[in-house]
Amino acid sequence: MPRLCTTSPHLGVRQGRNKDHGRIRIHIASHNVRTLSTDSLLDIYLQQIEKIKADIVGVCETRRARAVSAKWSSGEEILLGEGADNVSRTGGVGFIVKAKMAPYVISCDIQSSRVAVLKIKLQKLGDRTLKIVQVYAPTASAEDDELERFYEEIERALKVKSTYTIVQGDFNAVVGSRLDGTERL
Repeated sequence: MPRLCTTSPHLGVRQGRNKDHGRIRIHIASHNVRTLSTDSLLDIYLQQIEKIKADIVGVCETRRARAVSAKWSSGEEILLGEGADNVSRTGGVGFIVKAKMAPYVISCDIQSSRVAVLKIKLQKLGDRTLKIVQVYAPTASAEDDELERFYEEIERALKVKSTYTIVQGDFNAVVGSRLDGTERL
């Protein structure tokens, strides 16, 4: 299930019944989808995320053969990169933006099959922006070159100017090392 980020008054989001002063309320999630390789799987996924409160969902491990940048019939903006060009088509990152948030999108840059950057306006009037960096990290068994390339892509993504930054996604983190004879959780 996607992880929802909490809102913060520092991101131009206002809680309670006070006037919004041009601010927008935003809920952001990140989800490793395992695959969205076909449009029919994407349709099913879009039906499922209607049940959560996320306005923007960063997705990873989409495994798409081709990038998609389209407005879906349900109104969502679909911004997905392609997976790595290998046998299993690993990786692939992107964003699904609900229709009410689509007018606030400034740019979307799918840098690779592992890093994507979405930049949005946080106010109807004003210049506050939020940059969301969606990542899908290589596993611990990846070659050093692949890891180095991934870190360079994140550095490049972080150089995009914005007022606020969120880095989210699947970091393929492993705590400790596996002992022989133990089961994996």
